Amino acid sequence: MNQLTVCIFPESVPREDQIVPLVQTFGKVVHLQAVEDEPLIAPSPAIVEMLQHGHLRLVTPVPLGERRDGFLALVRDMEQRGDDYLSQLARLTLANLHHHTGSESGSSILSSLLQHATIGTQEDEETTQRLWQSRLVLKLGELFDAEQAGVDKAMHDIDRRQDALLQELRQESDDLFTLTDNLEEDGRHADTMLSHRLKAWTRLFFHRPAPLGSTVFVTAHSAALDTLVDWYEAERHQSSRQFLSLELPATDDTFEVTNAPLIEACPSLEVALTAVSVKGEDVAARLRQGAAEWAARLDEVFPQGRNGRGRLDLFAFPGINARHLFLAAFAGEHPSPDDTAPQEQALTLVGTLTTI
Repeated sequence: MNQLTVCIFPESVPREDQIVPLVQTFGKVVHLQAVEDEPLIAPSPAIVEMLQHGHLRLVTPVPLGERRDGFLALVRDMEQRGDDYLSQLARLTLANLHHHTGSESGSSILSSLLQHATIGTQEDEETTQRLWQSRLVLKLGELFDAEQAGVDKAMHDIDRRQDALLQELRQESDDLFTLTDNLEEDGRHADTMLSHRLKAWTRLFFHRPAPLGSTVFVTAHSAALDTLVDWYEAERHQSSRQFLSLELPATDDTFEVTNAPLIEACPSLEVALTAVSVKGEDVAARLRQGAAEWAARLDEVFPQGRNGRGRLDLFAFPGINARHLFLAAFAGEHPSPDDTAPQEQALTLVGTLTTI
């Protein structure tokens, strides 16, 4: 039996609240890393343990090689130049990601940074530049996540002082509208950044697809799934379908990476998920039996009062492989045949991970 692998997208830094539930239940998670062998910043003990035991695997499909030091120097420069500078760089980089128009002028911010880092000519110039920019967008996304984490903490602090804050806002109604406008602007910024990250992640991850075997792609962003569904229905003139919905244990302090994943206690489900992504067998009966096994074993192995719950909703995209689906839907590209990836398979499975 092929082992089932879960691949997280589009983040490029593993998050414990995403990884732990999937490792507890499926055993093996693959995560893209923009720069090979880059140390994680303050990883949690659980992340470190999963890496050490091989349950979490970081992959860089297109290693930078001798260009690695130059790229990391570029990232450090980005971090040191301040928010205004970073915002200008982000706009330039994201624009170039969508509309490749050659090198920037010598006076541009992007050129002034790139002159400190040799991109190299191992592939054709346009492809190399595009991959370089995709990698840069993922690093910008990491900085965005760090900034957003600070915003989330601030909002949490506001919630804790809610009564006092609401009283103050009632007295100064104009400030209420200002706060609302700011929150709406932040939401639009997040949506735009997600679109760019999906394109960048897809171009980098599928440029040279890693041989992962039976793979389920999982995201915490429902908008990403919506994009796939909309493209598939428009292009294939058929609907994707919800394939399966599973409750998952949430992250908790009792997590032990040495425990057997839950799917091993549900053999019918394991066979169904691996068969459907490789051979396209009729797995409906096994799927129903496996879902029943899962529901029975979940509370036994992960009591809800101790673990909490999340949910994984899996959607099926018949007759298309993941590389074609992602590149077409997220990057607007129709890939040429690739000998490393099957051109047609029964289903591509994509799931959304949520907290209940």
